[in-house]
Amino acid sequence: MKTYALITEGRTDQAVIENILYGFLGSYDADINWLLPLRDDTDMNRTENFSNWEEKAVSCKSQFEKIH
Repeated sequence: MKTYALITEGRTDQAVIENILYGFLGSYDADINWLLPLRDDTDMNRTENFSNWEEKAVSCKSQFEKIH
């Protein structure tokens, strides 16, 4: 099983990208991990999880700097 880690702006982006990825792969045999925004079964779209591309860039940069 292939594993993917994805960062998106919001919950609706996640749903679209997830379906595109499954279609591209031709199966549902993939482990998709959403790094940002976080998702859970009880609260699918909290206001504090909303973001934009600039916030994602800052988050990715800070994560990269932590590991390098």
